[in-house]
Amino acid sequence: MTGHLVLSTLHTNSAAETVSRLIDMDVTAFNLSDALLAILAQRLTRKLCPACSRKDEASHSDIEGMADEYYHSSHGKLPGKHERIEIIKKWRDNFAENDKLFLRHPVGCKLCNAGYKGMVGLYELLEVTGTVKQLIRTHAAASEYLSAGIAEGMITMKQDGIEKVLRGITDMEQVHGACA
Repeated sequence: MTGHLVLSTLHTNSAAETVSRLIDMDVTAFNLSDALLAILAQRLTRKLCPACSRKDEASHSDIEGMADEYYHSSHGKLPGKHERIEIIKKWRDNFAENDKLFLRHPVGCKLCNAGYKGMVGLYELLEVTGTVKQLIRTHAAASEYLSAGIAEGMITMKQDGIEKVLRGITDMEQVHGACA
């Protein structure tokens, strides 16, 4: 509010829940809506070892299951057939090799710890737009911040994790552990 950029940490389960938590801590909603720029939520998960991870073509059921989780994490319900097809088409456009999607699995070698080496962050960024500012001023529920963020292009932590699985950076076991 004084023109200084302040970065802070707060323990919440998601970016959308952060606003509600700050209001519960007696931060004035009007001041919060004017001062807040964005909220970044993160979780760390293990990276697959690049030296030994095994690459297998993803099965149809693997891809459909991941598409269901991807959609559910932002909409709170399972996708319809059209939504699932659109998600998978986007993945094929962005992550496929020769129109095939692949998943990597931990193996283990002398360079890693049981198939994992290093860490990677899973993130979601809620930008405080005019819509979100109005929601803050009306003390909206966390689900409304999530809906507004999704409508404006936000991806959830689980969605970020699934995209990192499709890139071969981590696996679904790690994403499930971080985004339970």
